[in-house]
Amino acid sequence: MFTSAKVKGITGTASTVAIALLIVTLFLSACAVEDFMALTAEPKVISTPEPAGEAGDEASEGGGQLDENGALQRLVARAIADLAQAASANDDQIAVVSTEQVEWSDTSLGCPEADGMYAQVITPGYRIVLESGGRTYAYHSGTDAEGPLVQCNRQDDR
Repeated sequence: MFTSAKVKGITGTASTVAIALLIVTLFLSACAVEDFMALTAEPKVISTPEPAGEAGDEASEGGGQLDENGALQRLVARAIADLAQAASANDDQIAVVSTEQVEWSDTSLGCPEADGMYAQVITPGYRIVLESGGRTYAYHSGTDAEGPLVQCNRQDDR
């Protein structure tokens, strides 16, 4: 038969081991999140076309500026409208600095949120850089003209 002293000794040892394992697990999981964010691959730039022009401009042959259905043109227009609303500016106060066709390393479009989960697939899209009031703003998107478009002002986008 067990005495109460032996049971308390086993329980104390088990709880000490459990607490130690919990601390090690939390430490390792925190390191894993940091390492994951550090290892996120940069997007692969496919082409760097000239900044998009007016809505009526045609894409130059082989320039990659616009696809057949004008998705980039529509995405630039959406980015300008979003920035105009966010910055309380008129559309004519916003300039297109550059557009790039890129391949994002996952579905976060190069702008992962800290607690977000993203499919780890190469995602083709665009980086659109706009300027208003002396500041630059980067927008990231996929290739769908009506798909996600996120303002992502990471240091390497400026």
